[in-house]
Amino acid sequence: LSEQSADSDSEEEVILETNTLLDSFLEVVKEHPHAICLEVNQQSMSYLQLQRQMMAYQRLLHQAKPSKGSTDSMDQMGAMLGVLREGCVFSLLGEDFAEQIRALKPDFILARSDEKTWVQLAEICDSSSSSHSSNGKCSLVDASSVNSLLSQPPKARKVVQADDVCCVAVEVHGGVRSAVPASHTTMLQALSAWHPHVQGARISNMTKTGTAGDFLSTWSIFFAAAALVVCDPEQVPQVRTELLICEHDSIPGRVARQAKVLQLPAEGGFTKLPEALPKFGRAGSAESFRSRALRSSSLLSLASSLAPYVLGQSKAEETKSFGEHSWPKLCGAVQGLAILGQPVFVAARLLLAERVMLPLAFIL
Repeated sequence: LSEQSADSDSEEEVILETNTLLDSFLEVVKEHPHAICLEVNQQSMSYLQLQRQMMAYQRLLHQAKPSKGSTDSMDQMGAMLGVLREGCVFSLLGEDFAEQIRALKPDFILARSDEKTWVQLAEICDSSSSSHSSNGKCSLVDASSVNSLLSQPPKARKVVQADDVCCVAVEVHGGVRSAVPASHTTMLQALSAWHPHVQGARISNMTKTGTAGDFLSTWSIFFAAAALVVCDPEQVPQVRTELLICEHDSIPGRVARQAKVLQLPAEGGFTKLPEALPKFGRAGSAESFRSRALRSSSLLSLASSLAPYVLGQSKAEETKSFGEHSWPKLCGAVQGLAILGQPVFVAARLLLAERVMLPLAFIL
């Protein structure tokens, strides 16, 4: 009966009228239970499955009685939600987890014992227990058995208030790492401002793990009931995402296949808003022909003079505009002529310099 209960679509979560971050996620699960919310290495998970994973993680944490913890797990989304359901505060650890732990000072760390970082995390927890004895020992919780808890009934949800802290991010200011907490109200207000910018069914998040921008990017994807596509930067052109969210100083290469790119500002914490970069057309589309023709028009004076006509621009339009009456095929032809004409132009210039200008210099 427990297995049938886990596979049943009638399982519902009680949504409390506390206006918390978890309530917003449960609303999305209620409206889009079978929509894909996460894709990792060609494996997908629906919002309903993520909710069940959340309950399994909460049951795992129930015995630990934690209060503030960090997750270093392949199932970070389910662990993050499970921490919230237990009424705790969550953080996410990235590659520089040792420095993040020093700034966060968590009460517990949720990880898997079969991961390569387990030994390092255990050493950090042991050293922190001696250096921060007044704050208590940082315990390491093994999440390897979480899959066996999926079929068991969930524990009761802990009630929290909207003004309670729900997450703690790690921000770097002047080379110094600091912990930046945020309440449920702060997160919900920030996500409301993010909502008009985050549109699409498949979205990739390339922000730094554990930062305020990472939390806002991830939860804004949940708000939009979209799929978070997890991949490496070099895999961005192959995963067919409709939106890419990245840091201010790092844009993955070959972003021309992306329909839209959102870039985070350098500072701002939980008040930062993403900025949309100029749209890049897909390979072979009319817009890619126009954008390439616009960039190559500066190579030759002839192409530069023909560019406004070919691109259908008027004098009132900006230089980045392609016009409403542009000709894509002619744009491609101009681009090809500009590329093929470069060697001829360079050879003609050298010939003119050697055969004409040099003899004239000797004569004069």
